[in-house]
Amino acid sequence: MKYTAQDRKDAYETLKHYRGRRILAVVESVSKSGMSRRIKFYCVIDNDTAWLTPWIAKLLGYSYDQNGLVVKGCGMDMVFHVLSTLNYKMAEIEGKYDVLRTNNERIYDKYFFDADTYTLL
Repeated sequence: MKYTAQDRKDAYETLKHYRGRRILAVVESVSKSGMSRRIKFYCVIDNDTAWLTPWIAKLLGYSYDQNGLVVKGCGMDMVFHVLSTLNYKMAEIEGKYDVLRTNNERIYDKYFFDADTYTLL
């Protein structure tokens, strides 16, 4: 899917309100070949569930629909992959990527969302 700069800006503005929150992930389906998955992402705050899938998809350029975003690949934890990629993107947007890399800080798992401690439903 093609997203505009405004789509990505809107996605960033929405996602920044969920910074540091625990993410819930639902793997809706895996292709027969095992090479792609449909994953939904949520965040629960004060008993209110926010569906983050469209915003993550738009920011990272993944296609999505009501069944989740489509991520291709195998041989690794694909939820971690999406959240890790999101951490790098957020660091880049916020102008912190180069500083964090220079200081050898871990962007991939802790910067925006904790990619190590999501809940898989």
